[in-house]
Amino acid sequence: MYEKICIVMMSAAGDAVHTLPVVNALKRHRRQCHITWILQPAPATLVRGHPSVDELLLFDRSRGWQAFGDIRRTLASRAFDLVINLQVYFKAGVVTSFVKAPVKLGFDRARARDFNWLFTNRKIPPHPNQHVQDQYFEFLRAPRACRMASRSVARRASLAARILRDVRKTRGAHRRRHEQAGEGLVPGALGRGRGRTLARFRPGAGARWWTQPP
Repeated sequence: MYEKICIVMMSAAGDAVHTLPVVNALKRHRRQCHITWILQPAPATLVRGHPSVDELLLFDRSRGWQAFGDIRRTLASRAFDLVINLQVYFKAGVVTSFVKAPVKLGFDRARARDFNWLFTNRKIPPHPNQHVQDQYFEFLRAPRACRMASRSVARRASLAARILRDVRKTRGAHRRRHEQAGEGLVPGALGRGRGRTLARFRPGAGARWWTQPP
């Protein structure tokens, strides 16, 4: 069972929003798992404080090549059970290579760019290109396809089915832009559990997350 999971998604805020349903689903079905997310400083202001994210590690692209040395040193003292590389670019592959984990899951060779596929030892099955949110949902089916869990095939299939049912309930809400001019609220589609997790945005100040009882 995977207790320590590392997510590699270092792109812009939009991709971070699309990643949250995956993180939420992992946390719902394994609440005691520890999720670390590697991302850039700007989208980190959106994710910081979210109840499904236990730890943020920053990759500061503005430091150029030094950013790779920084993140490598940060990861040197950490070990994970699973790393999920949600990006298809070379820089994400390099960072994935720094993560100590027996299972490194990424895109199939046809969709991975810049030789990114060389840095992972498990791939999601090939699939025609589709909306980025749907592509990320494919990673939730991977534990069964790649035999990543110690459970029986039947139990893994049941887990994947339950996860997909959960994320499909909220996928419509995730495709809308949540941030509004001034100060606004993000509805509970970005949250987890039975209550609603809300975020208050203020331009330039990031987000503040809190859970509202059901």
